[in-house]
Amino acid sequence: MTERLLITFRSEADADVIMYRKHAEPILKLLGKSPEQGILTPKELPAAIATLERACAEDRERQRAQLALQQAEDDASDQPLPVGFYQRAWPLLQMMKHALAEERPIVWGV
Repeated sequence: MTERLLITFRSEADADVIMYRKHAEPILKLLGKSPEQGILTPKELPAAIATLERACAEDRERQRAQLALQQAEDDASDQPLPVGFYQRAWPLLQMMKHALAEERPIVWGV
């Protein structure tokens, strides 16, 4: 069986969120979940949201520091910063907040 390249997160609270596996795996690892198949229950969502928000805030700070360093070195020319963790995690984080508000789980790999 070939490895799936995409992971689709589903919840009755929001539209599906589809991510490349390589981008979803760090998020799921942070949350202590398997990329193969899983569920975030409404009971788990508050802690998962807090964990992901902390990681996103740390990533934003790293990007700001990197941008400041580029500007200080006058290396900001045509070199955009790569898409960060927080930018990739944002759609799933929004789904998590909607699922919590509606007390619905989020599932993937099923």
